Amino acid sequence: MHKLDRMSLRRYEAFDFRQRGDGGRIDPTRIFSNPRILKSLSDESIFLPRFNVPQTLTVALLSRRRQFVQICPACMSSEENISALEHLTAAEIVLPILTAPVDDFPRPAIELLERIDHIGFWDFELYRFASLSADGMQAVCQSCAERQQREILSSLPIKRTLRSRLVTRLDAEIAFDNLFPFVTPDHQLLDLFTDVSRDRGGDSWRRLVSLSFAVKEVRTAEALNAVLVFDDESPAVVRELPDGYDKLQWEREKMVVEGQVLRNLRVQIPDSLPPEAAVELIPLMRPLVAPVVSDVFKTAGGPSGAIDMSKLQQAVTDINYELARLVRTKRYMVWEALPTVVRRHAPVIAKAGLLGLAFGSALGTAAALIGTLAPKRRKPALESNALARTIQSRVRRYIDEVAAKPLGTTQTAMHVLSTRRLISGRRSDRSRAHHSRSITQWHPH
Repeated sequence: MHKLDRMSLRRYEAFDFRQRGDGGRIDPTRIFSNPRILKSLSDESIFLPRFNVPQTLTVALLSRRRQFVQICPACMSSEENISALEHLTAAEIVLPILTAPVDDFPRPAIELLERIDHIGFWDFELYRFASLSADGMQAVCQSCAERQQREILSSLPIKRTLRSRLVTRLDAEIAFDNLFPFVTPDHQLLDLFTDVSRDRGGDSWRRLVSLSFAVKEVRTAEALNAVLVFDDESPAVVRELPDGYDKLQWEREKMVVEGQVLRNLRVQIPDSLPPEAAVELIPLMRPLVAPVVSDVFKTAGGPSGAIDMSKLQQAVTDINYELARLVRTKRYMVWEALPTVVRRHAPVIAKAGLLGLAFGSALGTAAALIGTLAPKRRKPALESNALARTIQSRVRRYIDEVAAKPLGTTQTAMHVLSTRRLISGRRSDRSRAHHSRSITQWHPH
């Protein structure tokens, strides 16, 4: 057994559940000693049931909150995922939760886990159970749940083959494991299982088993006090959860729709970018993406505060149409050439910009500032400096807002356009780097 598992298993076996704090909650410091993990548990956070790199990057664009992401030995079997996890944890975007003991992971993944912050399998099993079984939350005691489970298993319909009987029984056991520790309102699902177990048709049974996986993910997010974000692989039956589940459903669904907005506007991080480039791009894109999403949702808001999806789709269509119109205008062509002009005639442009700033000219102010965004050849260190990237993104956002009126467009359209240019710029940088490596390989001397 790996030393990390050995320490957490000792805590698991020696834990005294009688020692509870206010409201029956367990003090996390009794389980975790890492201050960064404790801070993540106390802050607002997001929970992703699976390690999906594109989804993780999209969520990071939409929110600064730390993401708890479950990882298993299978998803850590590829070098690409291991590299992505290393960069995402270094940037404090992701905090992985192990779904299996450390020894079950491949050797390269174990070497990474020994270096990065993560929540171990036994520690999380303990924390999840302790959090969900707090006083006043448990709906069905363990003995009653086990008795009801035996009744359900004994009443399962007899199938034609031994294999089908074993599969049905295994499904039932998995479903009950997913519902453990049977907190409010799990008694509703247990009653549904009892009713459906007598059904000779298997569709309702399989649907309930699928629903139990959704319940497990919702419960895990509740234990972490995090917003659950489903992906395409999550059970489609999540919307059929009984009342009382998925308390943060609105916020979860809003984040899913926000991700769709980014995809339709083509401002999501490309899958082709390496993890290190994607992580550097996030703080540059985030200040531009936030006002875009806010403006689209404001346009699509209904009278009761709900989102009108037809209005939302129309708002996205209008932005794309405006961008197609803008890039064909002469004003934009001049604006596009400004960074090159600034590099070549920096002193003159600076004086003109300051003059425009003094007389309140929006275009002059933009000219004074745009030089900060022109590519610098002599100071590559700025590209890797987090503070420099933050300042650069704030300046870019301000320039978009100042230049929108002279260019005859909206601030939202300018933000989308700047984000697309950032993405295409990183793609070009990667292409040039790949070309340079190819030349070096052909001409090693």
